[in-house]
Amino acid sequence: QTTTELEIGTDAPKLSWPCGITFDSKRRRLLVLGSGLIYQCDVDKQHKWSVLCEVHRHWAEGRGLVYEPQTDALFVLSQSFGGQPAYTLTRLNNEGAVVKSKQLAAEEFASLLGRSPVDSNAQLIVVDGKLILLAHFSDRDEDDKGEVKRSATKQRIYFYDPKTDQLQMTREK
Repeated sequence: QTTTELEIGTDAPKLSWPCGITFDSKRRRLLVLGSGLIYQCDVDKQHKWSVLCEVHRHWAEGRGLVYEPQTDALFVLSQSFGGQPAYTLTRLNNEGAVVKSKQLAAEEFASLLGRSPVDSNAQLIVVDGKLILLAHFSDRDEDDKGEVKRSATKQRIYFYDPKTDQLQMTREK
């Protein structure tokens, strides 16, 4: 319920394709997902940057990093490659270790995460201990020749309860 002025300092990491940002209010640190790592900037420790953890290999395309204070956990939405794409919602403890992963239906989430963070249209937010996934599915697709095709986009809102591990779509437009 308050704001905190945060100077990122001169030692901020040079990120390639940053794809998630959140604030851990318990430890007063900014967390950023990018370049295969989760970085942290401690607000009360002279704004020094450090690496919290390396992103697990199956998170080839991690997105939507969010801190959930009631369970003191981090959540990351990701897509792995190699054959059929797999979509996962992963819960991490406050040190970045994997606690639990939930596999998401590949057909339902196809085109949610684009080829790069620029093409991705997903946002995780936390409300009263629950996660809400705002999803605007990509209208960009490539044919066999690598030519870009555009299609009608769809938007969905999903509701995830970490206590019951239930994910449900609540709205589609």
